[in-house]
Amino acid sequence: MGIGSGFDSGFSTDLGGGFGFNEGFSKRKIAAVTGYIPSAGALFTNIGTYIVDGTRVLHNGLVGSGDPARAGVLTRINITRTVVLKVTETVTVQGFKFVRVPEPSGNWSSLSDNCDAVLTVKSGGSINGGAISTKTFATNSKFRTTSSGRTESTSVNDFRTDYDLITVYDASPVTLTSGTYTVVFKSVQSQIGLAHFWTANVPIPTTTTIYPDPVDTANTTFYPVMEILSTAP
Repeated sequence: MGIGSGFDSGFSTDLGGGFGFNEGFSKRKIAAVTGYIPSAGALFTNIGTYIVDGTRVLHNGLVGSGDPARAGVLTRINITRTVVLKVTETVTVQGFKFVRVPEPSGNWSSLSDNCDAVLTVKSGGSINGGAISTKTFATNSKFRTTSSGRTESTSVNDFRTDYDLITVYDASPVTLTSGTYTVVFKSVQSQIGLAHFWTANVPIPTTTTIYPDPVDTANTTFYPVMEILSTAP
C-alpha cells in the first residue's frame, strides 16, 4: 500500500493550523504530514489533513459549520460520485486512493466493497495522446484499521480511529496532458461512505500538477479526501 505504518509521529511540516490545512505542497514533492505518510508516487494527497495521528477529523452535515469534513458521501452500483480534476502539465496516473468511513448505512460490517473509477476527458486534455478516450481503474488494494467486529455507527464521528483506505488502480498507467478530467467513482458491491472535505472549510490545494478543480461545480461545495497516484501500490 505504500503507507508505512501510517501513524508515525516523526514526520512534520508547517501545518499552519490545528489540522494542518496548509500542507506545504510543492510542484513535484508531497510533504509528509503528522499522522499519515503519503503513498509512494502520490501526485496529490490530502489524506494527512484528514487523518491526524491515526484519528479522523470531525464531520458536520452543514457547510460553514467550521468542522473540516462533511458526512460521508455514499456510493454503490447505482450511486456514483463524480470528481473533476485539473491537470496543469503532462502527468502519469495509475490510480486513486480514497478513505471509507463507518457510515450509518448498514454496510460498514461488509467487506465486499470493491470499487472502480472511470476517467474521461472533460475539456482540453488527452489520455495517452488521444489514443484512448476513457480509462477504467478496477483493481483494488485495501488497508483496514478494523477487519473484524466492525461496529455500525449512527454518526460518522463515532469510532474515529476506524477507517479503510481503498486504492483503485490498473496495471497500465495513463499519460494525461493539460486539461480537465472527469472521474466517476462507485462501489460495485456494498454501499460505502467516502470521506469528503467541505471546500469552504478546507480549500483545495492547487500547487501540484493535478488536483480537484476548485472552479468546477463537482467540487465547489465538497471534494474527496483522496490521493492521486502515479504508480500502483
